[in-house]
Amino acid sequence: ELFDKQSHAYRLSVFPDNVPVMSIEASGTHGWKKYAHASHGVETFGLSAPGPAIFEHFGFTVPVLSAKAAKLVAFYKGKSFLSLVNTAW
Repeated sequence: ELFDKQSHAYRLSVFPDNVPVMSIEASGTHGWKKYAHASHGVETFGLSAPGPAIFEHFGFTVPVLSAKAAKLVAFYKGKSFLSLVNTAW
């Protein structure tokens, strides 16, 4: 909410045009939808286990996140695109 209140110029300096954004959030991703081209997070609840097992279950591992980031970068490579800061919401 605080970031949303910042000036457009400041938000664009954090999330500039032509830079794909991937969020990684160990909870819901809903707050990132305004700024991230891809998100990885937990959209369910009700699982109980030791922390490392939960992170593994939900794909919070270097191989999973690296592959997702590589796919995002490959998708936008060579393309010109606007930051999601420049959208109507």
